[in-house]
Amino acid sequence: MKKVLIVCTNKAEQKKLAMTASEQGAVCTILSSSSAARRAADSSVFDLIIIKAPLSDEFGRELALKFSESLYSEIIFLCSPYISSELSEIMSSQGITVLASNCEKQLLYEKMHLSFESRERMMSFNSEYRKIQSRSEEIKLIGRAKKALMSKKGLTEPQAHRFIEKKAMDTRKTRLEIASGILSEYVFL
Repeated sequence: MKKVLIVCTNKAEQKKLAMTASEQGAVCTILSSSSAARRAADSSVFDLIIIKAPLSDEFGRELALKFSESLYSEIIFLCSPYISSELSEIMSSQGITVLASNCEKQLLYEKMHLSFESRERMMSFNSEYRKIQSRSEEIKLIGRAKKALMSKKGLTEPQAHRFIEKKAMDTRKTRLEIASGILSEYVFL
């Protein structure tokens, strides 16, 4: 389920934004201050954060920039049409979508939809990256275990590889578990 954080002081705008998000199957958390938004973002993960400037305790630009640095959430920043172009130039490089607060509902709906799609793709890439990174760490650890076997037992690289493979099959453990055991036996991790 998609989760949206709406940060806006105007009650009518809050309802409008929540209705547009809920039309796309999102569950909304609605807050009116940046301090409350920061606390909410610390305790929950949101797919999309919509900030309607100005807020009760700050303009909102700083909040959007802070969220863009530290969260994987998509961010839409709504502000006065008089400054939206200027802010868009500054904030778009941080991955923040800036829209004039008087934009058409259809444009906002489309931007939300694109944000949800973008977030989904980003999380998919992030998941793949973590898998690759984990596999890389596993390969490095097994390589260190082979080197330990080569230096401590006088094995060649193919013999060390075979030793780890055979022991993993014989004990029904993963190569990573065997490599960790070898390193703890012969070398300090």
